[in-house]
Amino acid sequence: MNQLTNLSTIIFSIPQIISNLLAALIFGIVIALVYKKTHRGITYSQSFMTSLVLIVLITATVIMVIGNSIPLAFGLIGAFSVIRFRTPVKDVWDMTFLFLALTLGLASGSGIYSVAIVGLIIISATIFILQKLSFGVISANDLVLTFQIKNSGEDQQYQDTFKEFLKENILLNARTISEKEMELSFKVHLKNNRRLQEFIKQLGKVKGISKIEALNTNQDVEY
Repeated sequence: MNQLTNLSTIIFSIPQIISNLLAALIFGIVIALVYKKTHRGITYSQSFMTSLVLIVLITATVIMVIGNSIPLAFGLIGAFSVIRFRTPVKDVWDMTFLFLALTLGLASGSGIYSVAIVGLIIISATIFILQKLSFGVISANDLVLTFQIKNSGEDQQYQDTFKEFLKENILLNARTISEKEMELSFKVHLKNNRRLQEFIKQLGKVKGISKIEALNTNQDVEY
């Protein structure tokens, strides 16, 4: 234990500090641009993109402060433990880039540029390739269909329209809006994606149905 606590602290020279921080800045800008280029959905935030760059820089600085000093490492852990982050990261995609930013910051602060460069190239290439191949994307014929219907005792009257246009339908949620009205959500698979507008129009003609919404499930959807 004494041997661990007696390790001499690494002192970085000014040129080393500048070099490490410049590398961190470049890596941060690159992953921020990759994030912007590959982002999908409606959760994009300019402040998050800026934060990615700063996280790499800050992590690199922290690593240079710690060096190989265990007491400093524990001191920084204690200092950071009092910070409360009140902005939740809702998208796993954002969390992935945060982890990448921390990793590149660690590599930059330690001066291990080769690992950072090779890792960044391979990871970025993998991201672009997976997006190009539409990896994990559900069929374009799959939709989440939501509509409101009056409780007239003929709730199954829309089934004829379903049979005509849909290959499959699964009830996801049924919510009571009032004593006379319900909201239904279905996961549906169209027989022909080109007939979507015709399907919506035909469904709208069914007595008692209103507020029809069809959401493409190619992006992340919470049912």
